Amino acid sequence: MIALMVLVWTVNFVAGKIALQHLTVFALTPFRLELAVAVMALIYFFAPGRAEARARLRWSLRGADVKRFAALGILGVVINQGGFTVGLAYTTVSHSAIILSLAPVTVLLMARWAGLEKISTVKAIGVGICVAGAAVLASESWVGFGAGTWKGDAITFVSVLGYAAYAVIAKP
Repeated sequence: MIALMVLVWTVNFVAGKIALQHLTVFALTPFRLELAVAVMALIYFFAPGRAEARARLRWSLRGADVKRFAALGILGVVINQGGFTVGLAYTTVSHSAIILSLAPVTVLLMARWAGLEKISTVKAIGVGICVAGAAVLASESWVGFGAGTWKGDAITFVSVLGYAAYAVIAKP
């Protein structure tokens, strides 16, 4: 399952860029979301053991949960997924991949700022490796960040911030 997830994640950048040659950002973004909803609905309704989980959810949803879900929807769907697609329209696949590779670092730093995580030595080393890897990739001459892609790069980074906030708020 993890290998499938990595494959889908990897193909996502190139497939998105190709799709943007045929669709507008405002057509592709909802299409991606509708496709995700269809896949998740199939898993939700047909996965073994889901009937009991659905029954518990139906009776335990509170007003505070609805507000949290709304915030998560805005952060995870509008800012993260929408920002990814819009950013990809204005930058390169390689820039998008490099910027999104910083998501784990951003999540850790935001969780630390919110008081939910402590940055241990191992985590600090992981952050260093991630940042160093992104810096090495970005320093390659074929990936130079410049005036032609700054708008897409900035939008993509905002999508990373949206994802990080989503991950922190979603943490139980």
